[in-house]
Amino acid sequence: MLYAIQIRLYPNTGQREFFAKTFGCCRWVFNNALAFCQQQYEAGAPRPSAYDLMKRMTLLKAELPWLAEADSQALKYACSCVDIAYKNFFRRVKNGETPGFPRFKSKHRGDATYTATAAASIQLTERQLKLPKTGWVLCRGSRPFEEKIKRATVRQTPTGKYYATVLIDDGHDFPAQPTVLSH
Repeated sequence: MLYAIQIRLYPNTGQREFFAKTFGCCRWVFNNALAFCQQQYEAGAPRPSAYDLMKRMTLLKAELPWLAEADSQALKYACSCVDIAYKNFFRRVKNGETPGFPRFKSKHRGDATYTATAAASIQLTERQLKLPKTGWVLCRGSRPFEEKIKRATVRQTPTGKYYATVLIDDGHDFPAQPTVLSH
């Protein structure tokens, strides 16, 4: 079963700069992938898959060296978020619900976030969280556990505070639903 814990982060100056760069790179990749999907739609071409968007992002990294400063797994996750947003949009249209077309991410709207998915590189102790390309970040609100970490989402609130939401898999399946027999 999956569960999440939220912890408060206390990054140093270098880590804050890295977070700011990664937030900006992920937002740029998301917006660029969304614009590309819209261009493909207007041209009558099929919508690109998450894999196509990730492959395109890898080519963009060769042209734009500042993208290489961010966590590559976080950039790939931003591409998959565009694919998920389109799938959710088309599912709502198909079901007759109110569809919300995927929107571009703004620097000034909402929290700045990125998701680190390299589970082998993420470690959590009682006072520190290790993230890919960031190293150990001081934290508060953690507790010891033995389960496997799946991913960590780092976010900065508009007030400047940093939080990480760590997704953990305890290895257990959901309990079976009881069968109710009617007489």
